[in-house]
Amino acid sequence: MFKKLYQSTTNSVQGAAILLALSAIMTQLFGLVRDKLLAHLVGPGPMLDVYYSAFRIPDILFVTVATLFSASILLPFLANYLNKNDLAGSHRFMRDSALTFSVLILVACALAYILFPYLSRGLVAGFDEQTRLLYIKIGRMLLLSQSIILGLSNLIATITQYYKHFIIWSFAPLFYNIGIIIGVLFYPQMGLTAVALGVLFGAIMHLAIQIPIIYKHGYLKIFGKQYGLGKYQFSEMLNVLKTALPRTISLSLNNLVMLVLIATATTMSVGSVSLFTFAYTIQAVPLTLIGLTFSVAAFPTLSKLFSEAKNNFDSEFGLEFKKEFKTNVRKIFALTTITAFVFIVFRLPLIDLLLGSGAFTDYHVLRTGWLLAIACIGMVPAGMVQLYLRALYATGNTKRPFIATLVTAISTIVITVVGLYVFKTTALDFWLAQKTGLIITDTNVLVLMLAVAVSSIINVLLLRGITKKYLGVRGTIDIKIVFKTLFIAIVANAVAYAFYAFFTSYETIKISSHIIFILCLTLDSFIIYVLAKKSNLPEVYEYMNVYISKLSKMFNYAGRIFVKQSK
Repeated sequence: MFKKLYQSTTNSVQGAAILLALSAIMTQLFGLVRDKLLAHLVGPGPMLDVYYSAFRIPDILFVTVATLFSASILLPFLANYLNKNDLAGSHRFMRDSALTFSVLILVACALAYILFPYLSRGLVAGFDEQTRLLYIKIGRMLLLSQSIILGLSNLIATITQYYKHFIIWSFAPLFYNIGIIIGVLFYPQMGLTAVALGVLFGAIMHLAIQIPIIYKHGYLKIFGKQYGLGKYQFSEMLNVLKTALPRTISLSLNNLVMLVLIATATTMSVGSVSLFTFAYTIQAVPLTLIGLTFSVAAFPTLSKLFSEAKNNFDSEFGLEFKKEFKTNVRKIFALTTITAFVFIVFRLPLIDLLLGSGAFTDYHVLRTGWLLAIACIGMVPAGMVQLYLRALYATGNTKRPFIATLVTAISTIVITVVGLYVFKTTALDFWLAQKTGLIITDTNVLVLMLAVAVSSIINVLLLRGITKKYLGVRGTIDIKIVFKTLFIAIVANAVAYAFYAFFTSYETIKISSHIIFILCLTLDSFIIYVLAKKSNLPEVYEYMNVYISKLSKMFNYAGRIFVKQSK
């Protein structure tokens, strides 16, 4: 069974996207179990605020160093060697990348470890001294898992993705979440230390699952005598860094913005950090299942087509590049738009199902619900951004996306500052409290999520303009797709929610509200499928067809294995 998994590859973009989506569902399910346990055992409060805040510095190191050598950057270089059948060159290139990354990340983590106490005084100004010391301890522990181990795993994913072992790559985040869950289970005995150790265990599994792939393709031999240190290609590594730097700075800007937002949230009411993070994580689920999976699956194909087109977008390969991009961006738009409507309409029962229990009260559900509703405004553009970026990265163009990201980051900070100023100088917080049912002091954090959502819209508009001007990609989304998608989203969710409201309004119906919600969600999906087929929106119904088929095969395969082992 394991041999078959490691031998399997996926050649079509749609097949790869579906495969990644299915595995991402499993990953997200484990991620939701992780969040459910955190919400139930820890609850929105100082400890959970510490946990989520402590990720910020390790995450910044990850994007400032590890993404210099990520698959998105290294894959075109590796493809260039392998397209010329230069296997030795590809091995040496990966060896040089691993060495350069290791030196840079170890130096960066050492500096961060030393500076953590000093940085904490500005980053978590709202924490008391005891909580701040715990933040330093957990943050230092996360340096190893988030920056070093995940960074190395991200590097070798270049090999995994190039050879299209998407099933193995898709399992990596699944094991990462399993590790965290194991740590969370020990929280009552060991506190946040157990959770941090769980993150470390998950990161190790994230890396370990890919080791057989690099062994299979001979990349464990890159430190052999034939690739001695004397053959280190310094100029090539400088070229990699030059190519990656704009993208890395772009990602760093995103994380620096998130660092500022989290730091701001620590000065707000207790639980603001954790509830903001919960809402942000939930809205990221469809971005992973749809936006990221289609983008990751399309990236190798886009890179190959651009390489074969040789910058001539009027050639056969250039036209194929445009066609591949348009097809995937339309699917992402249609699917994320419909999902955003589902999340907005059913946000309260959804959050109650995912997080509501134990220390996570009904009021926490309400707070998170409003944060999620605002986050959904930026869900569609955020999903499309993933593909726009990878299309530009496939061409080696990282400078122009950086400009778009810089403008977006500045916009996020400006919107946050202006929004908080308006809250302080007007009665907007009082008005929002009346309309939302929140306590006045708990409305401020809504500004942070609004800034994130609006910045996503700004980002996709800028990237769309860049792609249109420099790649000649036009007519990605026509008005018919927009109207069809909105029609399906509005009608399907209106009908499904009407059923939900009807059945939950009667106390005599002895059915759990969670069961009613799941049934109505199933009804919603069915209506979406029927309407998509009737209105001829293949971006939705074809995806759902393949998805259902793959899901059925996956369960059948699992069932056969279970029966065989039972005998």
